[in-house]
Amino acid sequence: MESVGFKSTEYVLSYISVIPLLTNIISAVFCLGCSAAFHLYSVKSKFAQDVLSRLDYGGISVLIFGSSVPIVIYGFACDGASVLKWSSFIVALILDLACVAVTFIKKFD
Repeated sequence: MESVGFKSTEYVLSYISVIPLLTNIISAVFCLGCSAAFHLYSVKSKFAQDVLSRLDYGGISVLIFGSSVPIVIYGFACDGASVLKWSSFIVALILDLACVAVTFIKKFD
């Protein structure tokens, strides 16, 4: 018997999307992979160290964006906050892409 004021478990589970959590996990795996590659292969040469250090910092930027996705998506999950949710998501995505692009420019080492 369902209590008054509470939604059923099936309704809640069908409403909650797992995409933001998967984005967070995938970004963490990418960041750890970049960091592992940097620490394993940076001793090979100076060129490898330069390229892999940029990749490591880019992975950190991807992780920061990936960890903000669940906060934005679940934080603005209300029906009336759709515009705020997607505008926040797009702004965070554009800023992260700019940060990753700047990370790969040698001038900013």
